Amino acid sequence: MGIRRTVLAAAAAALGILPLAACGSDHAGAATAPTSVLATNATSANVFTPQDHGGSGGNPNDRLSGESHVTSLVAGTACPTLSFMMGSFKVLATGSTVFERGVCTDIAVGSKLRVSGTRQADGSILATSIEVEARENEHENEAVEGEDVITGLKAGTACPTLTFLIGTKSISVTASTVFEHGTCADLTVGTRVHVKGTMTGNSVIATRIEVQHDSPGHPEVEGEARVSSLVAGTACPALKFKIEEWTVTLGPSTVFTGGMCADIAVGKRLGVKGTVTGEHQVLATRIIFKGNGDN
Repeated sequence: MGIRRTVLAAAAAALGILPLAACGSDHAGAATAPTSVLATNATSANVFTPQDHGGSGGNPNDRLSGESHVTSLVAGTACPTLSFMMGSFKVLATGSTVFERGVCTDIAVGSKLRVSGTRQADGSILATSIEVEARENEHENEAVEGEDVITGLKAGTACPTLTFLIGTKSISVTASTVFEHGTCADLTVGTRVHVKGTMTGNSVIATRIEVQHDSPGHPEVEGEARVSSLVAGTACPALKFKIEEWTVTLGPSTVFTGGMCADIAVGKRLGVKGTVTGEHQVLATRIIFKGNGDN
C-alpha cells in the first residue's frame, strides 16, 4: 500500500519546496544568477577513471583518479578517517592519505578535490592522495533568500539564538533577527519559513524570518511500501528517498524503529509517518523497518 493521508486536509495547493537562493553580484549593478545554498551545485557525474591503461575500471584494487566537487560528507565519520561523496563515488580518507595544498579538515561540501586511490570491493575509493584545488567560498557574506520547511533543530541551541536546519544547511537566529507573522518560538520541525540572511561558511545568519501560516496545516500521512530510489546528492541524516510518487525527507528529529538511516536502501519495505510539506513531499517523523517478505 502506498502512503495515504490520515487527515482530510488536502495539500493539493501546497507549494513545492523552494531552495534558498544567493542574491549576490559580480560587480555593482549586475546581479548574478540565483544559486542554491541548500544543496551544492557540484557535479554528480562519475568522475573516476583508471590511472593505468590496462586497468579494467571495475575490479577491486584498480588504481583510479578523478577530479570533482564534494557533494556530501558521510555522517558519523571525521578526520583523519573522513568519508565523503564525489558524485556517486564514496571516497575514504585515512591517516595514510597524502594531502597537497590543504589538509583533511579543508574537505567540505563544495570543495574541489583531485583524488587518487584504489577501488575497494564495495566500490568505494580508498584515497592515497588528495589535492585540495579550491574551496567554494564564493558566496561568503552574500545575501540569500528563500522559502523551505524546517527539517530539524540544532541540539544545544534555543531561542532567542536558535539554530535550525533546512536540509543540511544551518540557519542561525540572532537577537537582531526580525520576525514576521510569528516569533522564534514558532520555529519547529515542519514549519515553513521564508528566510533572508547572509552566508557565512556553510550556514546562513538570518536577518529576517517570515513564518508561513497559509499552507494547509501540515496534514499527516502514513503508509507502507518499498523504497523505489534514493535522491542523488542527499545522505544521512538528511537523506531523501522515493516511495512511489512521494519524496520522503529525513531529519535529525526522525525516529527509527527496527533499523537506522544507513539501512535505508532501494527495495527496503518501510512504514512511514510524517507531515506533508509540499506536493508529494513528506517530512518523516517516524520510519519503521518492515520484514523483507512480500507481505
